[in-house]
Amino acid sequence: MSILCLVLVLMLSSASSTSCCAEHESNCLLQFLAGLSQDGGLAASWRHGRDCCSWEGITCSSTAGKVPTVTDVMLASKKLEGSISPALGRLSSLLHLNLSHNSLSGGLPSEVMSSGSIVILDISFNSLGGILPLSPPLTTGLKLLLQVLDISSNKFSMELPSLDAMAHLVVLNASNNSFSGHIPTNFWSNSPSLAVLELSYNQFSGSIPPELGNCSGLRLLKAGHNNLCGTLPDELFNATSLECLSFPNNNLQGTLEGENVIKLGKLATLDLGENNLSGNIPDGEIPETIYSCSNLTALRLSCNKFQGQLSKGLGNLKSLSFLSLTYNSLTNITNALQILRSSSSLTTLLIGHNFMKYQMMITLMVLSLSGCSLSGKIPRWLSKLSSLEMLVLDRNQLTGPIPDWIGSLNFLFYLDVSNNNLTGEIPTAFVQMPMLRSDRPAVQVQWYPRAFEVPIYISASLQYRMTSAFPKVLDLGNNEFTGLIPPDIGQLKGLHKLNLSSNKLYGDIPQSICNLTNLLMLDLSSNKLSGTIPGALKNLNFLTRFNISYNDLEGPIPTEGQLSTFTDSSFIGNPKLCGPMLSHRCSSAKAVPAPAYTLSTDEFRHKVIFGITVGLFFALGVLLDQMVFSRMNIPDDGHYSNSSKSFVNSPLLELFPCSRSSNKLPMDLLGFVVVLLLCLASSTRSCTDQEKSLLLQFLAGLSEDGGLAVSWRNDTDCCTWEGGTCSMDATISEVLLASKGLEGNISQSLGSLTGLLRLNLSHNSLSGELPLVELMSSSSIVILDVSFNHLSRALQEFSAHTTIQPLQVMNLSSNLFTGQFPSTAWKVMNNLVALNASNNSFTGRLPSSLCINSPSFAELDLSFNQFGGSIPKDISNCSMLRVLKGGHNNFHGALPDEIFNASSLEYLSFPDNVLSGVLDDANIIKLSKLSILDLEQNMFSGKIPKSIGQLKRLEELHLGENKLYGELPSTLGNCTNLKILDLKFNNLSGDLGKVDFSSLSNLTKIDLLVNNFSGTVPESISACINLIVLRLARNNFHGEFSQTMNRLRSLVFLSVADNAFTNIRNALHIFKTFRNLKMLLIGGNFKNEVLPEDETIDGFENLQYLSISGSSLYGKMPVWLSKLTNLEKLHLYDNQLTGSIPVWIKNLNFLFHLDITNNNFTGEILTTLIQLPMLKSKKMVSILNERVSKIIICTGSRHQLLMEPATLNIGRNGFTGVIPPEIGQLKALDMLDLSYNSFSGEIPQAICNLADLEMLDLSNNNLTGTIPLELSKIHFLSVFNVSNNDLEGPIPTGGQFDTFDNSSFDGNPKLCGPMIGRHCNSAKAIHVSTFFTDDFSINIIFGITVGLFFALGVLLDQMRQPYATSTTN
Repeated sequence: MSILCLVLVLMLSSASSTSCCAEHESNCLLQFLAGLSQDGGLAASWRHGRDCCSWEGITCSSTAGKVPTVTDVMLASKKLEGSISPALGRLSSLLHLNLSHNSLSGGLPSEVMSSGSIVILDISFNSLGGILPLSPPLTTGLKLLLQVLDISSNKFSMELPSLDAMAHLVVLNASNNSFSGHIPTNFWSNSPSLAVLELSYNQFSGSIPPELGNCSGLRLLKAGHNNLCGTLPDELFNATSLECLSFPNNNLQGTLEGENVIKLGKLATLDLGENNLSGNIPDGEIPETIYSCSNLTALRLSCNKFQGQLSKGLGNLKSLSFLSLTYNSLTNITNALQILRSSSSLTTLLIGHNFMKYQMMITLMVLSLSGCSLSGKIPRWLSKLSSLEMLVLDRNQLTGPIPDWIGSLNFLFYLDVSNNNLTGEIPTAFVQMPMLRSDRPAVQVQWYPRAFEVPIYISASLQYRMTSAFPKVLDLGNNEFTGLIPPDIGQLKGLHKLNLSSNKLYGDIPQSICNLTNLLMLDLSSNKLSGTIPGALKNLNFLTRFNISYNDLEGPIPTEGQLSTFTDSSFIGNPKLCGPMLSHRCSSAKAVPAPAYTLSTDEFRHKVIFGITVGLFFALGVLLDQMVFSRMNIPDDGHYSNSSKSFVNSPLLELFPCSRSSNKLPMDLLGFVVVLLLCLASSTRSCTDQEKSLLLQFLAGLSEDGGLAVSWRNDTDCCTWEGGTCSMDATISEVLLASKGLEGNISQSLGSLTGLLRLNLSHNSLSGELPLVELMSSSSIVILDVSFNHLSRALQEFSAHTTIQPLQVMNLSSNLFTGQFPSTAWKVMNNLVALNASNNSFTGRLPSSLCINSPSFAELDLSFNQFGGSIPKDISNCSMLRVLKGGHNNFHGALPDEIFNASSLEYLSFPDNVLSGVLDDANIIKLSKLSILDLEQNMFSGKIPKSIGQLKRLEELHLGENKLYGELPSTLGNCTNLKILDLKFNNLSGDLGKVDFSSLSNLTKIDLLVNNFSGTVPESISACINLIVLRLARNNFHGEFSQTMNRLRSLVFLSVADNAFTNIRNALHIFKTFRNLKMLLIGGNFKNEVLPEDETIDGFENLQYLSISGSSLYGKMPVWLSKLTNLEKLHLYDNQLTGSIPVWIKNLNFLFHLDITNNNFTGEILTTLIQLPMLKSKKMVSILNERVSKIIICTGSRHQLLMEPATLNIGRNGFTGVIPPEIGQLKALDMLDLSYNSFSGEIPQAICNLADLEMLDLSNNNLTGTIPLELSKIHFLSVFNVSNNDLEGPIPTGGQFDTFDNSSFDGNPKLCGPMIGRHCNSAKAIHVSTFFTDDFSINIIFGITVGLFFALGVLLDQMRQPYATSTTN
């Protein structure tokens, strides 16, 4: 038995050794924890006695049979504070140490720096300082394994030590520290594998070491923002692998030698800005050879001493997207801009402070031409730059007004035209600029990010690393502008900086300027402004610079908020201003503080009346007082005639009621006046206890009061409570509590507030029943708004004795109301003007007496309910009705003729009902004021009436998804205000050419999807230059597209799929001119043509969705697709394309939906596709989906919003090879189709990591092995198919696998399982284990060990029994 016990002890010891880290390593980690003053919560899991392999941020090795050792310490962004313990250097198997983005301080221990195991060391973005410890010298013979060392963004100082023992170093980032001295010269000898060297933002001095040229693998070299001097050494250009060479903001001199630059054929970024490089361009000092660097994407040579003209060779840089040549001495701007026109990829061009005295003529998207002394007017060609975001034209000699087309630049958020000679009034077109109207940051509004690696400098003290970091700016200072500051300027709520200084503006500062709550800088100085300073400017809480000096302003300066922080320099030059910050104090009063709040009209009137009353009674009191004193015996010399005793007997004692003489009356009257005055003052200040009690009952009914209880206190006047307003007689007139986060019920007590006029409880989470009858019992409410809550149940019917209500506006929208709308409500609401009951669940019919009882009805919205029946004829009695909405209900029958007698209608909308009949010519013509007609998704038939052309005000026509037929009436061309024409899903036919679209220049959307139109696309449609959406898909159009279509430069969405168009090459050359195009669907055309591969097809810079499917096109995947850097969806399915998938597809950084099924592609595609970055991040795909235009896309017989899953569909091709394990990295995938190819090998276990998969089709390949058990843990998997392979073994059960039928597994004769009726021989279908793979293996080993030792114990026991028996015998 002792042997058995020994076996058990050994077994337990073995089991323990396979599951816990060594105590030595645990102690090292705990020493590191002890050195932290702030552990970021690590102590919760880093506990002594617990296996350190399970600690947060720790990863251990798991070699079978060996004690686990710590390999990774990953503690980035954990909010750690304190020092780094040397104990970490004693973790002998540590490979990765990441402590970046914390607040660690002190030094870096030499034990960590000299670790013989660490491969990646990242301590960036901390507060570490001192001298970086030396690595072991070469004489020790120790070679460190370190490959990546990131010590950037710390406080290290002194010289960068020689990194002698780092023979394997690949990446060194020491940027943003305070290193000084010379750059070490031995990188090439000590670290021959060095690929990235980043030394920017330090204090290095001396020359650039020539030895860096010996680093043959060096790809990135940055040392900008130091104190380097001398020339660029010739040897440096021997580093021919360089892709990024960056030395900005140093003191480099000399010239660029052509024979050197030509060696850097892989160069993508060259940044030598802000140095002293010189030369004359025609003589080669910006050498021609630089233009042979075809991979160059960013070139920055600004702030040097280059001169001369740009070379035509610049046009060879087809990939160039960023070019900065500012602050040189370049000449001939005409030549420069003509050359730059050919740079189709250029998105940022900075060429200011050149071209002195040249007249401006052309250019682009981010455009800076500042400080060039350019003359002339702002040219019209700038209006064509529809993607322009920043326009900087300051410090020139431009003249004339700012053109109105400036408002059409939809992405412009930074405009600086200061220091010119511009004239005229400030254009109202500024108010139309959407980017300045929106207070969202520019980066959120853009369609795609536009960041630049090369810094952009605006001044010596200010730099921005990307355009999206710029504030929203309108700078018109130092010009000759005249007129008033437009009041509409208050709509530009996104503005951060507004400069109108040094112009000739006059009039008042508009009150609306106080709405610009994001303003950081406001400069109105040196104009001719008059009037007072608006007190509400104090609400501009972010205002850090304010200047209104040298105007003609007057009155006191408000002294609250930010205005109290500015010195007298902000106000000088206005002699009529007064206030504490000026030497000129206000004579009759101190500077008036800005009002704490703005009074309502009623409050203002009541307080004025009260003030006047006080004044009158005060005057009366003075008068009576004079009457009393006139009777006193006071001599002319001002002294009393008698002694003090005589004073006691004076008539002044008649103030007291001790005598009944005739002198008593005036004093009694004065006392009465005082009492009356006090009563009046009291009545204007306090509400009644009864109304206070009623409001407190409402508060008591709330389960969440949104903080109201803070001010709604019984010991305070309810007229001062948040959201409440009192009238002159101290009765509650308004309860305005919208968007307060209220939850609970609406108390009936509010109906007892007899003076309540307006009740607004909208945008909360109130629930329960609406006590409508009780609320109306006050017979005072004029406006009732309870929209956007969770109110439910049916509304109450009113009693027959209810009096006529004064209610004019009732908004019940977006709740959960059910049942019929109370019929008695219409009878008591005779004064109703607007009713919104949309987005509920009301049922029943509309009453026929609607407009008889409410003759003033102007707006009725009943959409998104369950109303049924026919539309009542008596609605024609609503002579004032302007808006009638009844969409998304169950109305049926025809539109009654009588409805067209409501001739004031401007908005008629009944989409998504069951309405039928025809649209009569004679009726339509009556609605002459109609602006919007929406009858789509009904069952109307017949033709579109010709009289529709007489609706001159018509802006939107929605007749899609009906049964209309016939031709489009030519009279439609008379609707010159038409913006939207939506006729999709009908049976319309004929030639579109019969409509003159040239008169419809306001059109922004034409949707003719699924009709029977024929012929060619009329040329007149090219006159619709404001078109954003054009959809002609699934008709019978044919022929080629006209060249005139290239005028449609505003198009964002174009779909012409499934017609019979020809000549795809011509079509693509036309469409590429649509620079704003984001979605292009042209599949189902160009049958059996060849997909063009030539590189002359460029453009499409903004394209996000491209579909050229179902066309039986021949050829290969064209290289011009590689330029579509913003592409998110690519459909090339159902063609006859051949060849392999090019490797450049992995560079399409936003691609998350690829469908190339049913082609003839070959090769091993998956090794390329698994590198698509968007498929690795679910978060990024969701961001892209949020920004996609909500344009309806036809899918089959219906339609859906364009919100696509992350998809990889490559089925039905000729792809080969194995499915690589790396496919498990594509965690964003929703759909994966690899069917009908020739893939071989096993289904990789890693595919089980795709936790969001909804569809997985691996059928019809040559796959072998078993089906991974973990697939049943993919909980969203709804389609699964592995049929027709050579798989074997049991089919997993449980989870989603219990929902798949046998067709998912057919054609695999070696598979077994209950769903295919083939039972497994030796075991049932295996259920998925709950253990992880490593734990499972350890437990199997443990089980086998137990079994073996148990068998050994039994054997020993059997051996012992005979021995014991023989001894006894």
